[in-house]
Amino acid sequence: MTRFLRIRNNIHFRRYFDAVHPVFWPVLFWQLGRFFKWMRAEQLSEVLFEITWWGGVRIHIIGDKLAAPSPFAPTKPRWDDPVWASD
Repeated sequence: MTRFLRIRNNIHFRRYFDAVHPVFWPVLFWQLGRFFKWMRAEQLSEVLFEITWWGGVRIHIIGDKLAAPSPFAPTKPRWDDPVWASD
């Protein structure tokens, strides 16, 4: 139970655990783990979701996918950048 208390006291997850009865904290922990793994696998930027009182996660709106980095992005600063200046 101490692991759940440590996660519950985290400022990012506190509001989720406050909405769930303490008996269902393991369910919420498991559901959030699956949810964030799914978000990472799908490469989503934002998702609107709901936490139920028994620890379930319901997805309402799925946001855009993360933009893939452009292969033509400059890797060095431009020539007029002050980085290239000398004393």
